Amino acid sequence: MAMATSSASTSTFQATSQTSKKPKAVKKVLVIKKIGDSSLLSPFVQLVRWLIEEKFMVVFVEPSVMEDAVLQSNRDFDRVQEKLVTFQDSDDLTEKIDLIICLGGDGTLLYASYLFQKSVPPVIGFHLGSLGFLTPFKFDKFEKQINNVLEGRGALMLRSRLRCEIVRGHEQNPSKPPMDHVVLNDIVIDRGLSPYLSNIDLFINGKQITSVQGDGLIVSTPTGSTAYAVAAGA
Repeated sequence: MAMATSSASTSTFQATSQTSKKPKAVKKVLVIKKIGDSSLLSPFVQLVRWLIEEKFMVVFVEPSVMEDAVLQSNRDFDRVQEKLVTFQDSDDLTEKIDLIICLGGDGTLLYASYLFQKSVPPVIGFHLGSLGFLTPFKFDKFEKQINNVLEGRGALMLRSRLRCEIVRGHEQNPSKPPMDHVVLNDIVIDRGLSPYLSNIDLFINGKQITSVQGDGLIVSTPTGSTAYAVAAGA
């Protein structure tokens, strides 16, 4: 059984002339780059050095970044490596991060949102991946774009998220805790490897609305539904 409810929102900056309220002082930044893309190493090092040496910020990165063999051989990265801060999967980053900067495509931003299962700091995404509906900024002007955000000249868009609670085998093991996830795009319930159609009962606020027979069911946020519409050619 899966239950979906609304949850805390994610805020992303947009490439428009609209202004937002000046944010609180940004001192701690999480930089996330697309995994396994060697073309992002140079932009990543350039950004991290600028944040540390020019903006005097504390920069958090994933542990995998510190283990990247290509980065280890980069002289510019070697200059700032000791100043970077890492974290573990079990760490709660909610109160530690003021701003998230993503280098990649939409998948990188979705991953960044997933790291924060409670409230999410503002996110600015630079389009360095294959799809960039959620990452509107070009990296060649990253200093200007980030300064605009820091000075309150960025357009902030709130994006709602869904909380999904998955309950399995409760009858056999009532003490087994349910799985809980917060997502930005959508929740998909499908038949998996089964060759048969799924029979799904849909309830809203405890009241059964309908029963669905088919391959599965998609419960989507406005962000996810927009992505489906664009993928379908809308």
